[in-house]
Parts: sequence; C-alpha cells; structure tokens
Amino acid sequence: MNITVLTSSVLGPILLLLWIGLFINSKYYKNILEHVTDKSHTLIFVWIIGMILWAYMVSNNNILEWTPELIISIIGWAVLLDSSLILALPDSFTKWARSMKYEINTIKSIWLIFIVLGLYLLNFAYYGVAQGM
Repeated sequence: MNITVLTSSVLGPILLLLWIGLFINSKYYKNILEHVTDKSHTLIFVWIIGMILWAYMVSNNNILEWTPELIISIIGWAVLLDSSLILALPDSFTKWARSMKYEINTIKSIWLIFIVLGLYLLNFAYYGVAQGM
C-alpha cells in the first residue's frame, strides 16, 4: 500500500468525523474553544502533535502537482502554520480561538472544507486506487 493511500484512508474518515461532530454538537465545540485555550499546557500539547503531523504529512506527500498528494501536502502545511502560530503567538491565537466562537459563517465554512476534503480523500483511498488513479 502506497503512503498516500494510507494517509488518505486515515485522514478521510477523520475529517468526516470532525464534520459530523461539529455539525451535531456545535455548542459543545464552541464551549471547548472558550475553555481549552485557558491552559498553557494544552497549547504546548497541540503544538507538539501539530509538528508531528506536519513532519509526517509533508515528508511523505510533498508533491506539488495536482494529485491527492497535493491535498495532503496542503493540509500538512496548514497544520504547520497553525502549530507555528500557537507557539509563536499564544496570546493572539487564544484571542482568535475565542473570537471564532461567535463566527458562525466561518464555522460553517470549516464544516464545508472538512466534508469536501474528507469525501475526496475517501474517494481516492477506496475508489481511486481500485480504478488505478
């Protein structure tokens, strides 16, 4: 099994589950945005996990042509940007995360991105490989 197929088959369901969770329990996740940023150890943990994910995703899928590797690479670079902002500007990140609680349109946009990317990666992982993509 190629590493891109493996990553797609893992990331696809995760993104879909995130979408389902955000869609069904949006009040719960808004509450988490309010309270998770109060603890500095939580930010350090998120930063460490983000750097591990970035290193894995970009080192294995950093191909800049329109293939599923590009989608995984973009997700990896977005994780790097997010993790770097958490480390470099924790106060600004905390303010931004708390402000997201009231940005309904932004949250709906994130839902849309999760569902589209999740379905695309699942399509590649399970249907595209069978078709020889």
